[in-house]
Order: sequence, then structure tokens, then C-alpha cells
Amino acid sequence: MPVIYVSDWPDLDIHTHKDVPGNLDATKIKRAMFIAAASAWYLANLEPGERARRLTDFIQVEMLQRAAGMGQWAESLSDAGQEDLVRNRGRHEVALNASLGRFGLAPAFPDLAGEAADPQSPAPIAGAAVYRRNPKLKGPMDGFGYSWLDDHLKRAGLEKPALLSREPVFDGPSYGYEALNLVDGKRTVQQIRDDLAATVGPAPVEEVAAYLAVLERLGVIRR
Repeated sequence: MPVIYVSDWPDLDIHTHKDVPGNLDATKIKRAMFIAAASAWYLANLEPGERARRLTDFIQVEMLQRAAGMGQWAESLSDAGQEDLVRNRGRHEVALNASLGRFGLAPAFPDLAGEAADPQSPAPIAGAAVYRRNPKLKGPMDGFGYSWLDDHLKRAGLEKPALLSREPVFDGPSYGYEALNLVDGKRTVQQIRDDLAATVGPAPVEEVAAYLAVLERLGVIRR
């Protein structure tokens, strides 16, 4: 889901008892709301012409920069890892390219417009399950020195899933964090593993399946 996210770093008050209106910086809030409002106005008023062309050109440049970065990352991966990366990163780029049509814009790369956005191949048995989040559990699993998962693994006498010991290949979220984010009641375990290969790094589908099975035992997700 494309979004504009404005954050302040480091913010020592966020998610603490000091996170109150009196400790907020009114100037920063004003700047953030200006950026949000200006961006919404810009997108709402897009029409064919110079403004739309400049936006499409900008998106083309960013896509090419990501492609160059993907080539550099791929050099450190095995042949199988490179295939995962190219296939799944490509799927994300195709979807982004197609999303320009929502605003009446031509695709940034017309050659990508006709490609399948989400090609699927038969999933192995380990990756066939589909999970959804338990709506009764609210909030994040980690915060300021406390890990809900570690706590409940200890209570249940379960070992830490192997997937959580993997170091991300790319800058960004961890395997455990992103795998849980991808649980939506639609993706299979195999599809979650494939998306992880594009956003975090390659991992065996068996490890992803084992991690999600542990979360199921703890009541975090349901099959």
C-alpha cells in the first residue's frame, strides 16, 4: 500500500509516558501536515501534461536506481537467491508501474505494463497453509526491552524459531517482523516466503512455515 510516512528520529518520548501534547514540537507537526496536505493536493490534481510527465520521469529514475541496487545485492547471493530476488523485486516493480493508472498516468515503463503482476507456481506442501491474524491481540510484539514473543516462548517451553536467527540481507525489517506483517488471510506460506526474499532476504520455506506454526501455537495467528 503506497503511503507517505513522516517520522522524527530520534524521538525519545514516543510510546512512553512522556508522549503527551505538551512535549510535541508544534513546528514539526505543522511541517508534517503541510507535506501531507501538499502531497494529497498534488496527487488529487494530476492531469496529463507537464506535471504528470515530471512525476513519471521521477518514478522512472527511482525504478532504475532500485534496479541498480538490486544488481549489487544479487552479487552476494547464491544462484537461487538471485533468482528469488529478481523474480520478487520484479513483481513489486510491475505492481508499482501498474498503479500509475489509478491517477490516469501512463506506465513509467510501458514494456512492464503487460507482464503478470503476481505469477504463481504450485506451492510445496510446506508452503500451502494460509494464516490470518488473531484480532484479539493488539499492538506490537516488542517495545523498549520487552519481547512478547520471547516471553511466551519461554512460558510455553518452545525453542526460538530458526528464522529469527537470520540476519536480513537488505536494510529494513527483520525476518520475523516482516513475515508476521505479511500474514493477511490471503497469502500462502510460500507467498510470504517469496515476498520475504524481495524485502528482507532469501530464506527456506521450511523455516518460514516453522516460524508461523509457532505463532499459531501461541495464538498470534490462525490457520
